[in-house]
Amino acid sequence: MNFDKFRRVLKKIPISVTNNKESLICLDYDFIISGADDLLSCIDSKDQYLDYKPTVVFPSNKKVKAKLLSVAIDEPFYQLNFNNHFYDRYDLARELFFKQSEIKSYVATQASHHDFVMLIVVDGLSFLDCLDWDNVTPCLVDTVTTTKNGFKNIICNGSSLAYELYQRRFQNFVGFSYWEKEQNNELTDEIFRGFSSVCKFESYSQVIEKLREPFQSKTYFQIVMQGLDGIAHNNRDEPLIDAIVSNIHKRVQDTVNILSNHNKKGIIFLTSDHGILWKHKSTLIKIPSHSSQQHYHQRYYDSKILSKDCKCFSIAGGNYSSLRYPFITRTMRPNEWGVHGGISLEESVVPFVTISVN
Repeated sequence: MNFDKFRRVLKKIPISVTNNKESLICLDYDFIISGADDLLSCIDSKDQYLDYKPTVVFPSNKKVKAKLLSVAIDEPFYQLNFNNHFYDRYDLARELFFKQSEIKSYVATQASHHDFVMLIVVDGLSFLDCLDWDNVTPCLVDTVTTTKNGFKNIICNGSSLAYELYQRRFQNFVGFSYWEKEQNNELTDEIFRGFSSVCKFESYSQVIEKLREPFQSKTYFQIVMQGLDGIAHNNRDEPLIDAIVSNIHKRVQDTVNILSNHNKKGIIFLTSDHGILWKHKSTLIKIPSHSSQQHYHQRYYDSKILSKDCKCFSIAGGNYSSLRYPFITRTMRPNEWGVHGGISLEESVVPFVTISVN
């Protein structure tokens, strides 16, 4: 059922939604999400919904499908006017999306029956960049969309992913990064804490060569990969986004091919710390700063700001406030092409890719 028809029918009767549940965020009126058992209980008790409020049943079950209209929404969320509703329905998005903060536990749970696990975290990559990739699902960055906090949200907010895997009898921990541990880079120290080996690389070909070497079972690989973040902040010409994304995809495929040669059963996950909101693809609106601080970012504040235009987050002992779309706090410089830190489809929804090996 197309989304426009869905929104008209939902005003009249409850509907069980079977897919594209994230598109519910784009409804332009209030509605209720009910569990299947709760709604069936009302129906069985002959509650006729005399004061009916539009009701979506999710998740569904066989009993509901037998009694109610069951619908597959045609359009995925990113084909609708998502940014017009996202900020005001952010809490609902937390219910409907797989969240970045859930990655750690999900990876650890999936690891048990594999000889190796790999997590690749790309610095700056939107779900919209990866629509044609295989095995990709949208993932909500449920914190301020910055590099530091995105990495922490994925890997080490609380106990680290490495520790969770250690609890599941993983014994070998190999990291790949552009920086060495203790090289005046606090974030690198945090996300690779507990690793027996962290390999600094300048070119991804060095990672591929290292992965050719034999490794023991129960090995966890963690890779930091350059994405779109660097060119977003400093590039003298319009960035070649598609070419960079294609190169990221090729690196992932090269990684899969190399690991397939080891005759070990493994699983590879890829995600991103945040996406990028591009100035040449969006109409950004400058508003007065909500902060008295001399230095502040275009899309967020390093403090708690009480404003209808900001949503507050707390992570790892810090407080932040993210701006709604499409506001920025200052005019972007000529060499600045993209921003992040705020709340938008482009910044806040990243890819989560799962690839099985052997």
